[in-house]
Amino acid sequence: MFIYKLSLCTAVFLIMSCGSFPDISQTNTRDLGPWLTISGNPSTSMDITWLTGQKEKPRFFYGTDRENLIEMIDDIPSQKLHTISLAGLKPGTEYVYFIDEEFNTFRTAGSKGEDYKITVIGDLQPFKKESRISNKLMTEALIRENPDLIAQVGDVSESGGMNYFQAQTLDNIEEYAAEIPFMAAAGNHDYYTKGKENFRRIFPYDYPSETELYHSLHYKNASLFFLDVHIENSNVSREQKLWFEQSLKEAVSKGDRWIFVFVHDVLLSSGSASMNWDLQKWLSPLADEYGVDALFFGHSHNYEHWIYQYGETGLLYNRDDNPSGDPVHYFCTGGGGASMRIESLLEHQDRIVKSQWVGQSNSEKFTVGATVRSWNPQHYIDQTNNPLNGAPPEGRSYFQLPEVESYSGYNSIYGYQYGEKTLHYINLDFTGEENKTCTVSVHYPDGSLLTGPEGKYPQQWILKK
Repeated sequence: MFIYKLSLCTAVFLIMSCGSFPDISQTNTRDLGPWLTISGNPSTSMDITWLTGQKEKPRFFYGTDRENLIEMIDDIPSQKLHTISLAGLKPGTEYVYFIDEEFNTFRTAGSKGEDYKITVIGDLQPFKKESRISNKLMTEALIRENPDLIAQVGDVSESGGMNYFQAQTLDNIEEYAAEIPFMAAAGNHDYYTKGKENFRRIFPYDYPSETELYHSLHYKNASLFFLDVHIENSNVSREQKLWFEQSLKEAVSKGDRWIFVFVHDVLLSSGSASMNWDLQKWLSPLADEYGVDALFFGHSHNYEHWIYQYGETGLLYNRDDNPSGDPVHYFCTGGGGASMRIESLLEHQDRIVKSQWVGQSNSEKFTVGATVRSWNPQHYIDQTNNPLNGAPPEGRSYFQLPEVESYSGYNSIYGYQYGEKTLHYINLDFTGEENKTCTVSVHYPDGSLLTGPEGKYPQQWILKK
């Protein structure tokens, strides 16, 4: 291998700042990574991060020809956490990079007209034996899918401030994220044991705030927003609200064809998790107003889908809202590898959930109370002969189909479609002239499509703009 050496002119080495305990950049004891993230233009930049067990000066090489790589050299201090931010790359080009006797590749985003795929995954939390096995299934699925980008909805780690759990996570994601950019929202587990700063260190996204973890990415003709609702007791700060609404306005004014939102906390739920009413009251009117195509969230470790037409039932969050009534897809996609927690879905006590609304016809405030029940254990898909389909350990994928049995009085308000307790991932395939078509499809870890009981309810939709 013939290697050219030059100073950092098209790349910037980011020296990670040290903070208060716990700081994985100081306390890590293992070689982990690399993994890719994007903080700039995805057509011309890429970030590569990795950890070393000992403080050392990194040697990093990259280029388009494996036999003629460029070594990046600069006066870089010896440290454990390393991030290389490449800039000035060519769009739609495959690059090779070399770290510590290992080659990997990545591809920059191409032109807007080229087909592309984003794969959405839920809570990971590799910890106990069950979740480690599940994460392995999901890892194999992502490698097989080989999307252009991975979007994750939070709870990457079991506990963001503990090196042991972070190492399990990074061991897992490096298998695919070494060659596929990994963009994630922060979840409550990522905040555990003062984990916020570790999340920021490990995933150097373009954070607008110095204290919060929200960020966004403009990828080809799609705007992706990753929100942070865990900084203030599961609420959203005023600064984040202002940033998000202004960013939505800019996305619309620039003519972005697709808009997607990723957030960890539960926007809608028919299971054991409580809906974050304040988050819903803030996000749903904005999603309607600015034409958001879909919202993805986790926290509940299962799959659920709603098509919510805000205002269709005559219920408003605020008197001044003027809903369009256009359908917006909401996906609970928490089955990314974390423990399935069957008992939380099948054995929780019935509860009455109350919410405050405004009548669209008379602008009067009133309260809606609805019962949320446990899912019926008699309704399941037998997956015992399909061990790679990601069903819970006993091989039963429990489902909810409103025409068979509905477990929440809110299902009719929010347009509940289908739910299933299973591992899964969601593909967003953008095709056609100017990427005017987006096919949304939900898959088991073996790649097969979720189709519901008797295969009659395929979880796939074709969106057109």
